[in-house]
Amino acid sequence: MRFIIKSNAMKKASRRDFLRNSLAGGAAIAITPALISKETADRSRFTNDFRSKREDEWRNRVESMHYRRFGNTGLMLSELVMGTFGRNKIPVAREAIERGVNYFDVAQRYARGRNEEAIGEIVSEAGMRDRIFISTKISAYLPTIDALAKDVINGLPSEKLHAIRKRSLKTLDNAGVQRTGYHFDLFPGHDQELPEGYLTSQIVREFGHHPNFKNELRKKMDQAVDGSLRRLKTDYVDVLHCPHGARLPEELEEPTIREFYEDAKKSGKVRFAGVSVHSDVPSILNRAAELSYYDVAMVAYNIANQGTMELAITRAAEQGMGLIAMKAARAINREIDGRPVPSWRLDKLNQAISGDEKAELKAYVWALQNSNITSVISHIDNSDMLRENLAVCGRRVDLGIV
Repeated sequence: MRFIIKSNAMKKASRRDFLRNSLAGGAAIAITPALISKETADRSRFTNDFRSKREDEWRNRVESMHYRRFGNTGLMLSELVMGTFGRNKIPVAREAIERGVNYFDVAQRYARGRNEEAIGEIVSEAGMRDRIFISTKISAYLPTIDALAKDVINGLPSEKLHAIRKRSLKTLDNAGVQRTGYHFDLFPGHDQELPEGYLTSQIVREFGHHPNFKNELRKKMDQAVDGSLRRLKTDYVDVLHCPHGARLPEELEEPTIREFYEDAKKSGKVRFAGVSVHSDVPSILNRAAELSYYDVAMVAYNIANQGTMELAITRAAEQGMGLIAMKAARAINREIDGRPVPSWRLDKLNQAISGDEKAELKAYVWALQNSNITSVISHIDNSDMLRENLAVCGRRVDLGIV
């Protein structure tokens, strides 16, 4: 996706206007300088070789917890890990750590960075950083590209814009990524994620990028990771995801991504490169596995989309990628945009996992039966929910899958 924009609107735009348009897609990005302490960083933790096989690395090992290897990274993760949460959940996060949970997934976009700040409070406690692995995301990456595309759109005649929208929708339809049984809405407005992504891709395909695009995009990425490090009160993250919520395989191919990861690893800010995916998950995971610069992926994987996911997961694991399942319970426990959960999903889950326990727990157990999945992200509000969720770790049920 490297092109040069020919739009008159972009030619006339000043650098300041371009920055303002780009920032509109990620207004909460911090712009503080890097907080790396190069003199004190343990360089043995970092490698600029993507997907190189490393020795097992243990943190916060508790006898009652079950752990799995995170692909070639060597990180030994608890089977159940925690996702986004706010300051009100800091006590339960501390309790989770005491019980062996050692991986926390956050993002700048979640609660405008407050979830990163919550982890930062925990990290600031003596010795805590060496007990946990931290994953965060460059949430402003896709909004920046969308803002650039929107600027081009605003300079197009209505007839031209109509034709481009029509082509993008036709491309989306031909791709079949919204077909029944392949795409599953997982959050409000999810059904609009793909049309927006395909329109941006069409704009890039026809007009290319603003001459300053690469420099400005890279600047946003550097500012994003520095802001996350500041909020997390650490000088490195174990995993950084970019894009955050990739929408189509081509979005992974922007050369700036690889260049950023190479530099971020070399500087010690980032240990491992990741991508998170909610839409067209099999195709994007396949592309991430083919590319050489993604160490890990966090993917939507649940009882609904299983049929399309197994082969992609197997291929990625064979390439040494570490895989974390997200949205395992979301597919069976929440209405999306007023639409109830289809009964077949619960029926399928109950057939696979017998018993009277909560559907959410069954969903976690189900995802963990795939040996290529390292961990499942779980929703935890309080101590009781923590104890319930941790009970799924170590359970084995023969589902006949990998």
